[in-house]
Amino acid sequence: MVDNKYIFQMSGIKNHFQKRQLLQSIRKLGGIYIGGSVYKEATTHLVVQKALASEKFLAACAGGKWIVSPEFVLDSVNQNAWLPEASYELNLTAQTPETPNPLKTWRERVANGTVSGAFQDWVVLIDIDDSARRSVFDRILKAGRAVVFTDWPTSHAVTHVLTKNTYNNEAEKCGIPYYSVSYVAKHLFGHVCSELNWSCNLDSFDGEQSCEMAIEAAAETDVSMDVTDDLSHKELEKMLKEYIIIMEQQKKMLLTVPEFYSYYTPNLPVQIPAVDFSNVQSLVECAFFPQALEEILGSLQPGVMPPAPLLQQLMHHALHGDAKPLYLSLFITVLHSILRNNPTWGSPGHTKYFLQILQCPECKSGLWSLLETSFRVCLESKPTCHSLPSPPSTELFRLHCNLQEFFLRLFQLELHAASSGRSPGSSRASVLYSTFWNMWEKMTLTSRAVQQLSKLLIKTLLWAFNSTQEWRLGMSVTLQETLCVVVEFWAQEHSPLNSSLVEKGFKDLAEHIAILCQGIPTRPPVSTYLKALGNLCDRRPVQTLKGQTDRIEMNQPSTSSAAHVPGSEAVKDSPGSSDSRRETIPRGYHRVNAAGETLLHRACIRNQVETLLRILSVPGTDVNIKDHAGWTPLHEACNHGSTDCVQALLHHCPNLQLASQVEGVSPLHDALQNQHMHIAKMLLRRGDLHMRGLKT
Repeated sequence: MVDNKYIFQMSGIKNHFQKRQLLQSIRKLGGIYIGGSVYKEATTHLVVQKALASEKFLAACAGGKWIVSPEFVLDSVNQNAWLPEASYELNLTAQTPETPNPLKTWRERVANGTVSGAFQDWVVLIDIDDSARRSVFDRILKAGRAVVFTDWPTSHAVTHVLTKNTYNNEAEKCGIPYYSVSYVAKHLFGHVCSELNWSCNLDSFDGEQSCEMAIEAAAETDVSMDVTDDLSHKELEKMLKEYIIIMEQQKKMLLTVPEFYSYYTPNLPVQIPAVDFSNVQSLVECAFFPQALEEILGSLQPGVMPPAPLLQQLMHHALHGDAKPLYLSLFITVLHSILRNNPTWGSPGHTKYFLQILQCPECKSGLWSLLETSFRVCLESKPTCHSLPSPPSTELFRLHCNLQEFFLRLFQLELHAASSGRSPGSSRASVLYSTFWNMWEKMTLTSRAVQQLSKLLIKTLLWAFNSTQEWRLGMSVTLQETLCVVVEFWAQEHSPLNSSLVEKGFKDLAEHIAILCQGIPTRPPVSTYLKALGNLCDRRPVQTLKGQTDRIEMNQPSTSSAAHVPGSEAVKDSPGSSDSRRETIPRGYHRVNAAGETLLHRACIRNQVETLLRILSVPGTDVNIKDHAGWTPLHEACNHGSTDCVQALLHHCPNLQLASQVEGVSPLHDALQNQHMHIAKMLLRRGDLHMRGLKT
């Protein structure tokens, strides 16, 4: 149980191990720790090792707080109860026992009600130009119950002017005494000031040696106290390394089984337990980032979601570029754990929560902006939503790849919930729908975000092509799967209501991607985007574009060619021959899509050998026809591993061109580059037989 009588701050504790030990002890005994360099009025105890010229020390003394040594906390935790503070109170006059301890004096006077603070009845005008320094003394004076102004007041009579200048004309006119900043310490500690051996001369004020400068330096020291130095980080990483490895292995096993959806769908309790994350916030303020994530992991359970602003702070630290590998791994694990305990499907509240935490903590412009920035950081491409470390470190690359995979996992789960009917509410109450469509774009597949996703996919494929780095290839696969999930989700949302709208959406997206691929000489984007769209290619092709008339005519049987086909005249003259001939021509035979692909190309891409044989049976079919990029049906069959189609082409097409090339890429090259060795052997055997025939 938290005891509000024990609210701690620390000052001057530079040993990271000791600071961590103190923090853990405070929490174990139910106390509260407030991090940061700024003094907080709620503080009851300040832990220091010695007297300091710091804001916290002066303010705690002025407010009559307990100022104790670290042993007070450590001895208390050993006794499993808070001990009396008196024997642990810092004594500034230990060398002169007959002199009263000013810390004790002010504390007792405040406790018995003699004064409300050390600066009671002071009305102070702070005449300091620097806003940061002015704020420091404002907090110190208010801790001692002074009334503080930064401009001359009209409702109060000023009693003190605190200034860094040696002369104040306005104060002289009013007959008000002015004091240097060192006067604050002199008032608190009296003649003991000269015995404190601080790194400043409190009897004079000359800028660099002033108490003010010492306070500012001490405050900066408090800010820089980070427990993740090399030594402590190695110790912590050593303790948790084995745990992280086991956890990652278990997570991968759970995600690869078909029932991974159930792993992310817990039974939510009727009454959500209340979890206090104030200690986690204190850890973050004190820069104990790995420990904050550990605390969150230990608190997560179904229905429990850490405050969104807290997750945003942790996200900021992860993206900033100076976080350690252990922290980055823990951060991704926390995201998966929150999702596992609080699935978004069917819960508008959970959807809203994830849309809050999964966005850039600086610009806060939505999930898509963060996802796009993540890919662009890896591509080292501009622009990003805001400036990020450049060039990114290996650890930051790994973080972004894991973040992209998390987004894909979230989208896959929401698609699964929508398709299986497990989402009790509308599928539009989902992170995926909110990310890629707004209320004005809901009826179109090619929303602004989907268009940007398609463009990013083409760019990533070009970037990853021929790369030996597996993580680059992994990024391209993640993007392809993301686009596939997005397309399928939108289709499922609209198919029951308007099938013609879905057909139009597929055509629009196919045209958009075809336009993006125009002028790209490299092979992968032309082939891979079709694979990423999955059954998009099974849809009706788009209308013929201008300039494709000749290509269509190449697929149509001409009168002259038909005259040379045995029996063609009989077919032409026979009754009902027109209907019979129309039945033999496959549907879509005369259509060419935006990429210039005929039905023959599309059949080879999908290994539809029956459709291929029907097309080959049509008189005048050009088996070597090329699409806009120059690829033949044989190219497509070899690239996609369509073994049956390759075999049919080799068997039924004596005029098949094996050596047709685009930018030096032949069908054989396509088969070898895509690891289709059985197809390569078939082509080599055909070429060998052809050479033998020429020799004979």
